[in-house]
Amino acid sequence: MNFVILARPKTGTTFLGRVLDCATKGQFKKIDMDHKDFKRVYINKKHIIYLFAHPAIPADKLGKFDKKIVFTRDVRDMLVSYYFHLKYRRDISRRTLQEIPESMTIDEFCLRNLDKVIDNFYIKYDSCYDLLVRYEDLYSGGIQKLIDYLPIDYDRDKISDCILLNNFDNMRNIELEGNDKGELRKADSNNKESFKVRRGKIGGFVDYLSQDTIEKMNKIVKGRQKETSVPITYK
Repeated sequence: MNFVILARPKTGTTFLGRVLDCATKGQFKKIDMDHKDFKRVYINKKHIIYLFAHPAIPADKLGKFDKKIVFTRDVRDMLVSYYFHLKYRRDISRRTLQEIPESMTIDEFCLRNLDKVIDNFYIKYDSCYDLLVRYEDLYSGGIQKLIDYLPIDYDRDKISDCILLNNFDNMRNIELEGNDKGELRKADSNNKESFKVRRGKIGGFVDYLSQDTIEKMNKIVKGRQKETSVPITYK
């Protein structure tokens, strides 16, 4: 049986991927495909787990997967995080193709891309998934919910250790040390917004966007949420 976890960039996939690396060790062979359509693929004799489709798989191609898992995050936080990724980490990313004008503000970026992101993920994967996992719930049972669903043999103490090993502070320290050549490679130590492990704060968009932009985004989301069962915002 094969499983696919569908997600957009900047939704906590680095943390989740590292936890799954730990949880599947000894049971699955891991293939790093960060430069291709998936971040990782885990394979054993019975199962395949495809981790995070990049670019997003067309909805009409999902039939080849037995089980579909949607991993989502509040679109406002995701867009803010993606803005900083494009602005400060694009040059060290192996898969980022999109560019933003140097003069574009974060408010302009979020408003301009909101509908596009809603269409390309939240609407596209409406009602085609078997399990929904939210970034905001990862530390309050979301990881366990996902692990329970996947064909992984484990004990709860091991999963707790995997989560602890890859928590925000530990990943930030790895990035600061500057020895990682993969997804946690350092961009600019003097610019906190350039970090891969940047903030991870739920609702942190309010610290970056103007009240006017937030109100405009909320109005758009309210009108579009009825088009999909995938939650576009957290609260």
